[in-house]
Amino acid sequence: MRIAVIGASNPGYANTGMLTVDLAAAGVLTRIDPSCALSWYTLHPPDEVESGHRYVNPSELPFDWLPLIEHFDEVCNHDAILLWGDFLQARHYFAEDAHARQTHRSRSPLPVERTLESLYRCLLFSDAPLSVLNKVIVFGSSILFNRQADYSADRYGEHLVRLLRNCRGVWAREPVSAAKIQHLTQDYTSMPLGTDSAFLLREEDITRLSTTSWLTLPFADHIGFFFGARTRPPWALFQFLRQLTRQLGLQLEWLPWFPVHDWLQAVPRSWWRHPARTAYILNSQRKIDQLMRRGPNYSAGDLLAAIKRYRFIVTDTYHLCVNAWRVGTPAICFGDPEESPVQQTLNDYKKRVLYEMYDAGDFHFSTCAVRSAAGRTRALEKVRRITTDGSIAAAITERIHAHARHVEHALAERVCGLVRT
Repeated sequence: MRIAVIGASNPGYANTGMLTVDLAAAGVLTRIDPSCALSWYTLHPPDEVESGHRYVNPSELPFDWLPLIEHFDEVCNHDAILLWGDFLQARHYFAEDAHARQTHRSRSPLPVERTLESLYRCLLFSDAPLSVLNKVIVFGSSILFNRQADYSADRYGEHLVRLLRNCRGVWAREPVSAAKIQHLTQDYTSMPLGTDSAFLLREEDITRLSTTSWLTLPFADHIGFFFGARTRPPWALFQFLRQLTRQLGLQLEWLPWFPVHDWLQAVPRSWWRHPARTAYILNSQRKIDQLMRRGPNYSAGDLLAAIKRYRFIVTDTYHLCVNAWRVGTPAICFGDPEESPVQQTLNDYKKRVLYEMYDAGDFHFSTCAVRSAAGRTRALEKVRRITTDGSIAAAITERIHAHARHVEHALAERVCGLVRT
């Protein structure tokens, strides 16, 4: 069986979370059919515009990415086509993220209309015959931030509905997207609810990833901490964390989920001309250096092995939360309900929806919660309660695992059905 997997772009493999999403696809499809031939497509292959980050060894990865737009006709000739994860069917993804990257790739401005037409063709199969749509499976996709205006702005709504009504199966990443899909298709007889694709990743799927001596230092009394790549840290965050570690007798440690330490050393020279930016960069470098006790020489395998060894994790990053809960490590997640990012894919609301989906709301905190002394006291009491009572996190983890097993089984049946037909 020849299966085409279409994934989100991950330039330089800098995004560890998206790497786990793709590794999950390889693991799931290999379990479904060990003899299947997988082909991998994305709008922008990891090495297209920048070299791979040093923590990833491409030879250890089970995929060899091809540019989707140039190879779309080839995609359509596969036995099954899997649109895998992320916001790949959301209009804001096309108009914001994908258009910006296409412009960067071409090194010249591109008309939005021209870009959207190309993206609709490759990610919504806008001009593909029904025989191709019938081979498409949409899994782990989110249209959480779609609005009614998106469907009438151009032919996006028409193309999306056609895909959803004629594809072989749809599993949305979260319940809000699932409800929106029901309304779009006017099919209320089934609930197209899936889960985040990374929840389907298993330990056997990452055995090819090497580990290093970075893992040799103890983890037992450590809290993993990564913050600032997605949400602006509240000014009192470190004060809160110092109080937390002191009360619990634990140590805080920087978990380099994104290579922020590398980025801070490579900021444009123009930034140093602004005193406020200079102060922020130097302060961030100092704090990370203090907390990065294991040093900067780690591998992707180290990061994925580390998350299951911490007592718990504190972060603002969606897929670090997903992967922590996947391996049974509680994740204290911070979000800012007042932020309005330029790119909706970075909107913090998606983290709140994830946590409410699995009754994990106790572990989700607004950045407002630690801005006042009284708020920090309440937050400290809550964190101490939910992290010392192991039964709370255990119930959430089991709920996630049970759902992931069920969804993977349903996906396997649908993929196998394509072989039989």
